[in-house]
Amino acid sequence: MKTETDLSLVTSAATRSASTLFLATLLCLPGGCGRAPDATFTLEIHLRADNPAQVEVLVTAGDARAWTRLDPQADAASCERVLKLRAASDGVNSPPALAMSGNYTVAGNQLRFQPSHPLLAGQKYQARFDPNELPAPAGRRAAPLARDYTVPAAAPAAPPRLTAIYPSAATLPANHLKFYLVFSEPMRQGEFLQHLKLLDTAGREVPEPFRETELWSPDGCRLTLWFHPGRQKTGVNLNVEIGPILEAGGQYQLIISGGWPSQRGTPLGAGVKKLFTAGPADHGRLDENFWRLTAPRAGTREPLRVSFPEPLDWALLQNQLHAETAAGRRVEGQFTIAQNETAWSFTPAQPWGAGAYRLAIGTVLEDLAGNSVAKPFEVDVQAAPPAPVGPVVYREFKVE
Repeated sequence: MKTETDLSLVTSAATRSASTLFLATLLCLPGGCGRAPDATFTLEIHLRADNPAQVEVLVTAGDARAWTRLDPQADAASCERVLKLRAASDGVNSPPALAMSGNYTVAGNQLRFQPSHPLLAGQKYQARFDPNELPAPAGRRAAPLARDYTVPAAAPAAPPRLTAIYPSAATLPANHLKFYLVFSEPMRQGEFLQHLKLLDTAGREVPEPFRETELWSPDGCRLTLWFHPGRQKTGVNLNVEIGPILEAGGQYQLIISGGWPSQRGTPLGAGVKKLFTAGPADHGRLDENFWRLTAPRAGTREPLRVSFPEPLDWALLQNQLHAETAAGRRVEGQFTIAQNETAWSFTPAQPWGAGAYRLAIGTVLEDLAGNSVAKPFEVDVQAAPPAPVGPVVYREFKVE
């Protein structure tokens, strides 16, 4: 009956700096193995120093003639019978796993196996070498060599975080349209509706409040979450048949589930709530003439400050405003958004020069109800059409 050698862990001086080495040696007594005169075999598992999930299994023979009839190029199956690496089995609850696929090579007195894929973190594996499977004249049976190796478990990673929800204000118009959910890392896509719900004043879940379209930023860290426009827009089918999502004066909770996983599979862990009150509906065009501009002083890097009478769309504020000279040359610098998206300030890279400037405003900029500088979100089709507005409008200011 075959018995497998009980092995211990050693590290050789030659490989200690580059890898960890699991080693076992089988010594057949003279004439006992029926093989080459020196029929000693050593089984080693080499680990990459920078990645213990990447290994190679090495069998060194005391005499290179042990591999004479073993041809990895022509017969990989014979090599696998001699040497295999597979996930370890407890032998009771699960059958032996299939041998891992990979590449076999013979060079000199060494047989080497390199798995095609990295091993799994936390998984136990067994390397096994059976000299009795070598295609050579039979002799007395020899004990196979085997070694168990458990890949270190991956270090626990911090869960993802929901770092911000915009708008940040606690009162939103009853015809509010969208939220921005900002995460610390890319989140799993295709299942966002499973992890979101809206509760009304009585704590009841509002039915089907969200548009099913899933809109992510290119880095996968920001989701644009829309209330269904068909329910928020006055007089359209869903608004009439189901009713609006928000009622003025109502208190609501937007709830994000802690079970939402990141792309690496780690869930948020803790749920997040945004509490808000629905204020009066807002149906007017966003009018830039009601903004207050505070001009900086010449020779300083004081910010240009712009205050809005209502919160504006956080994402659009990042790309629809910039300062430029009266001649249209853009002023380089950095902006900040503050006070629940009712304030925007711009600090130039270089001190302001005295003269005339203007704030360029992209007319797609919106308030929280989707009313833009160009037009209101809801347009009365029976009324005279509003005057056309170009892609950019301006507010002038003077630096002295």
